[in-house]
Amino acid sequence: MSDQSEPVQPAKHLFASLRLTEEEFARYSRATDITFKRPIGSGSNPIKVVGYGEDATAAIKAANPDGKDYIEVQWGPIDSMLWIMQRLEEQLRIPLKVWRLAGDGMVLDPGLLVGGHSLFRKENIELLLVPGNMMADYLSKNQKEHAWKILTPGISNSTDPMEKAQATFHLLGVKDSLSWEKYFAQRTRADSTIKGILDQYSGEELDPLLEQIRTSFSNVVGDTLIPEEQQHVIVDGLVPFRFETEDGWGDVIDADVMTRIYSPTKPSSVDVYWAYHHRTRWESVEFDCRLMYRVHDPVPSSDLGLPRGGTAPRVGREGWKLFFELGLADLPPGRRWKPIDQMEWGLKEADAKRIHEALFDTEERSPLKTVDKVATMRMLLAAAGIPFGVARTEDGDDGQDPERIATVRWELDHDEWIALNIRKACGVSLQRDANYKPRSADDDDDYPEDSDEDDDEEYDSDEDPNY
Repeated sequence: MSDQSEPVQPAKHLFASLRLTEEEFARYSRATDITFKRPIGSGSNPIKVVGYGEDATAAIKAANPDGKDYIEVQWGPIDSMLWIMQRLEEQLRIPLKVWRLAGDGMVLDPGLLVGGHSLFRKENIELLLVPGNMMADYLSKNQKEHAWKILTPGISNSTDPMEKAQATFHLLGVKDSLSWEKYFAQRTRADSTIKGILDQYSGEELDPLLEQIRTSFSNVVGDTLIPEEQQHVIVDGLVPFRFETEDGWGDVIDADVMTRIYSPTKPSSVDVYWAYHHRTRWESVEFDCRLMYRVHDPVPSSDLGLPRGGTAPRVGREGWKLFFELGLADLPPGRRWKPIDQMEWGLKEADAKRIHEALFDTEERSPLKTVDKVATMRMLLAAAGIPFGVARTEDGDDGQDPERIATVRWELDHDEWIALNIRKACGVSLQRDANYKPRSADDDDDYPEDSDEDDDEEYDSDEDPNY
């Protein structure tokens, strides 16, 4: 008989052993702010939580009265992850500071507002309970990574710039040009830029606006009904450089977006810039937006040629031209303010033709000759994150796509005006366009002059704390 003692074995389920007794959890709860742990808003299908690893599964079984290997947690559409975690914590009786919830390669931050997150748009939601000591293991095996390109870049041993560009970017129907070397070098730099942007989102969702830019552009290209592989070549030519937004209670207040569309047929490109401001004040609404573009036909150099220092492009400088601009006059102030539209259209028929020819070779031999100018103009809007439909028939619909949760919806208010001007610039106006009447013309009678000048003089917006 050996006198050697057996080595001490570590606890098999260390995480599960952290489960508090009912009395211990009651004391813990009294010392913790859990005021908002109840569901908020309409009821939804419960979240199914399963364990990541044996230890987490053991903890769930211990917490489940039926001994099942999952726990269901209620949630509401305007919940935060913290509130959901607090409801789960009440069942687990394991302090939430030592675990997190995860799914689809993303560890969910307690501060996340779940409404609109991709995981919570699913009909059946399943999340993983990940103990803190298993976090590194989960991320090393599952961390979400993003890809912008659809097609894998081709390989060419050729020293000819056109052949290299054609192979790398799967270009269609190319022809000789002295600018292919600049195109290849510049687009290669642009692709490195988007890769750096995507790397910032490892382990989390893409910025909603960035996702919308990609999805909107892809959908517009899909509407052209050209073969799918050719669609992919066009979509892969979209590169976002700037996409900054400021959000207020789910609405976009400010946006600054710049993207570039590389031609799939020529050594050329078109830049798109979108600036947006919409803020509701006590007595008025601040609103201004403008869409601009710049044509590079051909690309002038291997440099990306982006505005320096994050400065905003200006119409008439460095090739920038106005597509359209919308806004509301900021006068008169206070109670006398009324929404007076300010609208300016910049895109002319010659401009639409130049943009279209810069992106798509219009010669009869071109494989993309069926892509028309209306589709090209819609691509420019989509490249800025504006999914916009333009009717081709008298009973067709104009405007932004129907609002969907987690989709940025711009308060443009002039969808019909934008669409009819696109048709006009593309030479395909509808009969109904001649009957268009600006909104301001209809609204003039709805805003009579305020004759009570004494009230206006007594009102001081600076004294109003909500102004």
